[in-house]
Amino acid sequence: MKVKIKKDMGLGLFMLAVIFLCNPIIGFIDVLPDCIGFLLIFNGLRFVADMDEHLEAAKKRFLILFWAGVSQIVLQMLVYNFLQGAPGEETNPYGLPSTVLSVSFVWFVLYVAVLIPSFKELFLGLDRLCERFGYETVSCNRKGRSIQKSDGERMIKKTAAFVFVIALLGLLPELSILTSFEHYVGSSTFRFDWYEFIGMFRTLAVLFSLGFSVAWVISFLRYFGRLKKDKPWIERMKEHYRREVLPKTGMLAMRRFSAAFVILYVGIIFAIHLKMNFYACLPGVIFAFLVCAGVSSLGDLLPPQRNTYIAAGALALFSVAQIIANRIYLGQYLPDESLFNPNAFWYYLVVQLFEIGEAVFTVVLVAYLLQTLYEIVKAYTGIRYGGEESKSLSYSATQKLHNSFRVRMYVIFILFFISAVGNVADVVLHFHFGWLWLIPLCFSVLGVFFYQSLQHDLLDEIRYRYQSEEAYPKE
Repeated sequence: MKVKIKKDMGLGLFMLAVIFLCNPIIGFIDVLPDCIGFLLIFNGLRFVADMDEHLEAAKKRFLILFWAGVSQIVLQMLVYNFLQGAPGEETNPYGLPSTVLSVSFVWFVLYVAVLIPSFKELFLGLDRLCERFGYETVSCNRKGRSIQKSDGERMIKKTAAFVFVIALLGLLPELSILTSFEHYVGSSTFRFDWYEFIGMFRTLAVLFSLGFSVAWVISFLRYFGRLKKDKPWIERMKEHYRREVLPKTGMLAMRRFSAAFVILYVGIIFAIHLKMNFYACLPGVIFAFLVCAGVSSLGDLLPPQRNTYIAAGALALFSVAQIIANRIYLGQYLPDESLFNPNAFWYYLVVQLFEIGEAVFTVVLVAYLLQTLYEIVKAYTGIRYGGEESKSLSYSATQKLHNSFRVRMYVIFILFFISAVGNVADVVLHFHFGWLWLIPLCFSVLGVFFYQSLQHDLLDEIRYRYQSEEAYPKE
């Protein structure tokens, strides 16, 4: 395995991640998803984490935060779509605000309890690397005191304050729902409800958070900018990486394959066709995002996967458009109103077109994902026998192994193709044949089951390949 080391050891990804981490989560809506920032930091730690235990711990924590961020997107869909009830159904007016308060409190606790320690491990690890490879991190403070602090220690304090304030500002406006009550004096009723001003409270929270965000972003960028400018320090780290870490190629490859396959393992679940109250429970945009994340995390272990990214982008575009169009339609009309209302018909036709496009590009992305896996099969799996005249036997056994994976991939593609056809039929004929949704649901679940079985066996074969190369090294 040939590993290409980034010229900045991945430090540039941290500066890109800050874009997605500086915005507050107001009303449990994250405009720039934090999970993208966590994934960028996780990938940025790919090289340096192999040289320090603090950075390895930070890498594991940011992977946990990435999955928490993905679940946050799913929770947003649940909270703002399904908990409001079916269109036209009367619901408790305090149900949604109370739920938003609950999940906002959970996210406040998660950020304070997990995100702050994650950044602490990150900056401590970078300080350790600075000390080991000759970067001067210690400087006197402005008052000239004898106690000196490194850049990393100062960033730990700034980041902890930033995370706490931003998380708190995301929670405080939602507490106004607790002031909603009525009391009676004689025959008079008095209402006290600060939640009526929730828009103003959220706006003020955004404005206050902007000041903290700008200050933290400037400090964050200056810190990593100074690290990137020290070229001799980066070169010493790269030399150490080549000398001490790269010889363990099997361990590094398995670590990257395992992490990428976990992302793809979860991502394929979002290819299942499942609806509740006319809203998609598993939006295709998350499937597209996780496929891109899983494939990109493999990096130079694969040739460029341009078609996979194009298919994922098209799926994400149709999925987001369908979600928006569906919300607009259900916000103005009842689901079956398109059968007799001309205006509703044209709105619903747009929703149908986007949903058909999402179904088509879902199966296209599955096809490209399977093609990517087959490239992994050909490059990283095989059977080797020891002894003389074993070359032909090894080649024959390897071909049989590759063919068995190819057949399983064809089966998976056929299942998802039938699911896509059933999805299109359900979109067009839903009000006439209400049971059609069972076809895409059943076949997509089967496809996911077979895919995850295939991916598990593929990871075992990759592990076996590296073990066999150690047992029978190439002459």
